[in-house]
Amino acid sequence: MQLSYREVYTKDDNKVESDIDLLREKLNGILDDNSLVELNVQRDMLSYDVTYIHSLRSGAKDVYRQVDADITDKVGSDGVGAYSILLNSYIKKTRLFDDVANWMEENVDGQRVDIYRELDNFYFKIYRAGNSVGIQEVGQGISQMLPIIVQSFVQRPHSVTIVEEPELHLHPSAHAAVMERMAESAKQTNSIFVIETHSENMVLAVRRMVSRGLLSPDDVSIAFIDLDDDSGEASLKPIDVNSNGSLKWWPAGVFSESYDLLNDILG
Repeated sequence: MQLSYREVYTKDDNKVESDIDLLREKLNGILDDNSLVELNVQRDMLSYDVTYIHSLRSGAKDVYRQVDADITDKVGSDGVGAYSILLNSYIKKTRLFDDVANWMEENVDGQRVDIYRELDNFYFKIYRAGNSVGIQEVGQGISQMLPIIVQSFVQRPHSVTIVEEPELHLHPSAHAAVMERMAESAKQTNSIFVIETHSENMVLAVRRMVSRGLLSPDDVSIAFIDLDDDSGEASLKPIDVNSNGSLKWWPAGVFSESYDLLNDILG
């Protein structure tokens, strides 16, 4: 194996080398030298396969050409690669496009992604109940969600995908389905999703999967980032999940807003 980084997550090409050096430094810091010696593995031979998806993901262009299908095979930090990947699958008639379209239809209120071709032009559409509109004309939740779902279906074995705020602009009813898709992908590919979220429904979805035996407590790691008001320092506090989906502890006041508002309404 040789040291490789599948993707560098910056919009500034001039920062590529420094970002690679920073990633190498961070990842090297979590590897134990004694363990590497026992495994007879040299640190410089290790390969890291990391994908990062930013919280602000871009939508589809108005029109695509066939050449756009071969631009990239990576979703990318801004998510724009998802449309090239889907277009490539559509043209080559691989199962990925149908996997994503079927998942959406089953989990996003009957909405199905499709592609309409007119001569050499390709247009992304959303179909529902026999009607279709351009993907740009539906709510932003679709464009925010689609790169994550595409990534979940192209996730490589033993890789790591980092996703910021997968719930952004997405209707709360779909939060659980998106989280479950990422969890299923992680299980199927023996890979890792690192998810930063403010969604109670996404946390509850993971707990439900544990309670149903679809995930084990060892498959899940929940952490709360706590900020000390006095020192200004942040600390990471693990929250263990029991086999029945309950939690061993929970930070006071987190996700309590609905309960507090209801109490105010009822007096």
